[in-house]
Amino acid sequence: MSEVLPILYLGPASGIAAVTTTLGSGYQVLSPATTPDAVLPLLPQVHAILDASMKVPLRQADLDSAVHLKLIATATTGADHIDSKALAARNIPLLTLKGQKQVLNELTPAAELSWMLLMACARHLRAANRHVEAGQWDRELFPGMLLKGRTLGLIGCGRIGQWMARYATAFGMRVIGYDPYLPEGEWPATIEHTDLDTLLQNAHAVSIHVHLSDETRGLIGAREFALLRPGAILINTSRGARMCSKASRPFRTAACGSMRRSMTTASSRRTSAASVRMRWTSC
Repeated sequence: MSEVLPILYLGPASGIAAVTTTLGSGYQVLSPATTPDAVLPLLPQVHAILDASMKVPLRQADLDSAVHLKLIATATTGADHIDSKALAARNIPLLTLKGQKQVLNELTPAAELSWMLLMACARHLRAANRHVEAGQWDRELFPGMLLKGRTLGLIGCGRIGQWMARYATAFGMRVIGYDPYLPEGEWPATIEHTDLDTLLQNAHAVSIHVHLSDETRGLIGAREFALLRPGAILINTSRGARMCSKASRPFRTAACGSMRRSMTTASSRRTSAASVRMRWTSC
């Protein structure tokens, strides 16, 4: 009788059946709660990790205990929560979606989330919803921002940025973009090429879509925040580390007090808690 190999699946419960069916009877799918306390004790027995949650960091000390580990696959383009150097030292492959253009070009959830957040902020949806839930109805408190004729600034004009440009164009917005890594020959016709300072100074809404690296960490700091126009909306559905949380504090205070420079950063599990709080009162 052949050995049944334990495989660790980290992700939503809705994916367990698909993983189990795909792998077949030769594998036992372990699907604990996605917390370090539940996951890390299982590492010594697993032969592969399928990560669709990104909630549990896997550092060298953790990976050293995974003595049977032969593969990690993560359903993301970035994997900064996994110690890739520790894996490389043991010749263990780390598979991500980075470079899988045929698959990625058809995936729009991140762009849809970003556009939803932009619209929610433009219409003060969260505050208006709480207002109605409290039994009130004063429309004058939430006039919102008309998107037609306004300017969307995209920091990062790759796959997600280009979907954002399509949505903005459909709403009648002008789209400007900054991306020093996108070749000139691949620049989208729907996005006007500009530099970062000009983008921040002119955009009514800014949306960030870049990978986390040493170059992009802290990309938006005190200087960049100060360039934003009053009333600008800032969406960050990339990693929270792209923005300096200390630099954002004065602007968070302004947003809570007078909404002169109302901004938001929001994401799924990838954005830092400090970033998520930026516009909790005014959206």
